[in-house]
This record gives sequence, C-alpha cells and structure tokens, in this order.
Amino acid sequence: METKIILTTDFTEASENAIRYVLQLYANTPDVTFLLLHVHNPIVPFADTGGPSSTENKQLENSIKNKLEKRVAKFDQSLNVSSIFEKGSVKEVVNALVEKEHPDLIVMGSRDKAFMERVTLGSNAILVALTAQCPVLIVPLESMFAPLQNVAFAADFKNPDVSRESFQYLKSLIQSNDANLQVVHVYKSENIDFKKESISKLFHHFLEEVKHKHHPVINKNVYDGILSFIEEQKPEMMAVIPRDREVFEDMFHSSITRKMAFHGQIPLLVLKSQVLWKDES
Repeated sequence: METKIILTTDFTEASENAIRYVLQLYANTPDVTFLLLHVHNPIVPFADTGGPSSTENKQLENSIKNKLEKRVAKFDQSLNVSSIFEKGSVKEVVNALVEKEHPDLIVMGSRDKAFMERVTLGSNAILVALTAQCPVLIVPLESMFAPLQNVAFAADFKNPDVSRESFQYLKSLIQSNDANLQVVHVYKSENIDFKKESISKLFHHFLEEVKHKHHPVINKNVYDGILSFIEEQKPEMMAVIPRDREVFEDMFHSSITRKMAFHGQIPLLVLKSQVLWKDES
C-alpha cells in the first residue's frame, strides 16, 4: 500500500532537518511517495513605493523553481520524489493539495530552536496543524532522528475525538516501528478510579491493535501533568489532538514551554481532530 507524504520546504535548515528526519523515519518503508512542496507568496508592491515589478517577481519565481528542482535532484535516486511549486498562503495551498493528493502525512520544520517559545497561532505550522485534513508532523530544528521506541499520546479516553484516518496512521506508525504507545491521561483529582473509566469503542478497538500502556497522571494542571510525564518517560515523539483551538495554542505558550526540556528535540505529531478549526484572522 502506497504511503504519500508532503514535505514542505522553504530551503531553510529547519525544513532540511525535517526532511532528513522523515527520510530516516521511513527508510525501511516500501512504496513511499514524497511530494516536495514550496509555497511562494508573491510580493505585491504598494503604489509608488518602488517595489519589485512583475518582471522581477517572475524572475524570482523562476529562480525558486530552479532551486526546488535542484533540491529534488539531491534525493537518493531510489526514492520517489516530485516537486510542487505553488503561489499563495501556506495554509490555503497545503489544504488544497491535501484535498487533491490525499496524503498520509504533512511534514513541517520549525524555524529555530526556540520555536516552541515564539510560535503563535498565526504561524504556518500551527495554522496547517489546526486545519489540515490529515496528520501533521512538526519537527523542531534540533530534533535528531532516533528509532521510535515510545510515542506518547495525550488523549481523552471517553471521547478521543480523533478521525479514523488519524487512528489508522498512528497505528501504522506504531506497528511499523515496533514501538509502544504510552497513553497518558491527566486527572485533576485522585478520587477517580482509572480502572472504571469508560473508553470509547473506537479508541478501545484502536488500542487492541497496538502495544500500549496506560499512564494515569494526577495533576490539577493538565499541561504540567503532561510535561512531567514527558520529562520522566522521554518518548521519541509526542502525539496531540487540536480538539480545542485555545487549548492547543496554550500548549505552545512560553510560560509552559520554558519547562519543556524536550521542546527543542521532540517532534509533535498533530492528529486530525473531528473538529477542524478555521483561521479567524
């Protein structure tokens, strides 16, 4: 079965690192098609400002297209890689491409090692993660590939609110790497009997097919609970669900990420929520 992956690139070291990471992640996976995407946002000059002319913009586009083709040529010849050059906003272009190509995964690199402290909801990676119709893997600049042994997954057992496609992708990722899924749920009270907690049928069926372990964590603050779990367990990847737009944004707030010793190293796999959030800007 073919696996299709969109690799976004702006030719920075961050995007190059994300590409290297994913190539290693899928090194032993057959029938993978990579779509190397660069999104160009043309410069539109204000009147009488002396901005770039349409001719200069066209020359820039041709230069970028040439650079994109040269980058494709650097891939191992055994890989199936094609280039895509589009104009517009990253979010709109990526989402349109997802509708057309139906990829299994979108890969985006963070811009610098302090990405998690500086990111805002308006950033390309977060906007794409919130609106894309498939999983999005955000790879920090300082992430170095390590074979997946443990993937942490913060989830609501009763209502995981994840699409079946996302469950299928996560299952495939876990099984193909012979990894373990570390399912963490933060309880604000010690009075809850975890063993009696009900689990949605979809989630239960998913868990039956992967190696997993439940990790109930008691903490009045959900994020502090997740952070303490991550710092203790040190998984190679973290899977999250952007079910709530404000909650998802809070995950990247500087007051939280300063505590995240792993924030410059651990890739975030953003699963498709049943609820897709639109850009309100």
